[in-house]
Amino acid sequence: MNINNNKNRLIKWDRVRLNIEDADTAFLFVRIIVLLGGISWLALSQIPAETFRLLTNLFIYFLVYSVFTYIWLLISPEKKKSIYVFFLLFDIPFTFLLVYYTGGFHSHFVNGFYLMTALYSFYFGLVPGVFIAVAASVLYLIAGGLDLNEHYWPDFSVSIAFMFLLAVPLGLLSQKLKKDRSEISSLNKNLRVYIDELQSMHGRLIQVEKMSELGRMAADVAHEIRNPLTSIGGFARRLDKNLSEIKSERSIYKGKEYVGIIISEVNRLERILKDILTFSRDVKYNMERLRINEIINASLITFAELFREQKINVIEKIDNSIPEVLLDRNQLKQALLN
Repeated sequence: MNINNNKNRLIKWDRVRLNIEDADTAFLFVRIIVLLGGISWLALSQIPAETFRLLTNLFIYFLVYSVFTYIWLLISPEKKKSIYVFFLLFDIPFTFLLVYYTGGFHSHFVNGFYLMTALYSFYFGLVPGVFIAVAASVLYLIAGGLDLNEHYWPDFSVSIAFMFLLAVPLGLLSQKLKKDRSEISSLNKNLRVYIDELQSMHGRLIQVEKMSELGRMAADVAHEIRNPLTSIGGFARRLDKNLSEIKSERSIYKGKEYVGIIISEVNRLERILKDILTFSRDVKYNMERLRINEIINASLITFAELFREQKINVIEKIDNSIPEVLLDRNQLKQALLN
């Protein structure tokens, strides 16, 4: 049960981690900076007690809804866009009240409207960003008490202009990044499809090459099989003839020798056929230390009766001083018989 719970937690954490983007991290750091900066400002500034109480409650409100919303984001990362709309609906009154309580047009926190406009324009895009800039401008005007006399009008106009100067470029940049990200995602999907198709095609090409190679091997296989069949046929005939003439131990020994050679050649045929059937696998050599002379003698014995029938005289010139070497008995014997 504990293993399953841990596995489910890991899966959920991976899902959250995959949905977390750089923008989410940036939003979190901005909120931490705003909270720490606000607490520091409250501790160091000399403001009336009533204003201090109002701002303290305001920052508590900011902390509570931020923590709640980030917990929601961790639980349901797939609802991220809706969660950021929720964030915006709480950030707007927070920024308005912060500017309103600290002096309106004279507030040190007017930049909060700029920050809010910039962040949400970048996150949501051009059109929502323009609406956010309009809302921020109206709230900024209300926070200043709607007092647009000759002194405040130029400052207000510049402030509003900066709202839109932030919203429009960042909104356009956001749309461009989203479009590029979508195109990259589409290209990655197409690339995966192409890779799968190439792998499938590569497998088919390998199979075609194997079949082609098997066709080219047909003549070699016929040659490889002919030699053992010749030996088997010759010794089988000799054995059949000797069975009716067995009168001495020498004849019995000779018959056993013929049977041994037949069995050996049948085994070699089986190995050849096995190599053909397992052509797709790598050749595995059974390497061992042997004397070459022993394999040469065994190969000569295989064709001894054939040599006698066809009156072929074989002269052996073997150097007995040759040491043992590392080789594959069957592969070398096949090469000698060929």
